Amino acid sequence: LDQPVANIMTKGDRLVTVVNGQDQKVVTSYEGEISIRSSSDRHAGRTMAIISINLFLLNLLPIPILDGGHLLFYCIEGVKGAPLSMRKMELAQQIGLMLLMILMVFALFNDITNLFNRW
Repeated sequence: LDQPVANIMTKGDRLVTVVNGQDQKVVTSYEGEISIRSSSDRHAGRTMAIISINLFLLNLLPIPILDGGHLLFYCIEGVKGAPLSMRKMELAQQIGLMLLMILMVFALFNDITNLFNRW
């Protein structure tokens, strides 16, 4: 149990470093489906557990299109006493979707770059 927890903490530290733009090596270490597939052949069970935990944590981020974003909307509604307007929620959902798409393209770009660097 110590290793998965340490893995989660490392991912969190990496995410903060990427957002702050502090270390380019960390930026290139994010992987997408291609890299995950190549490593999952060797360590299938462990890799699937780590992917599940990472997806759980990613889903709880306060990005509006994810579950964490819905929780954020509920918190705002609780503090404000009324729900946000439909237009504000739609705009937040669109921004959240754009952020997720950028993250996916970023991971795919790193995968392709790493794949060509191996050859």
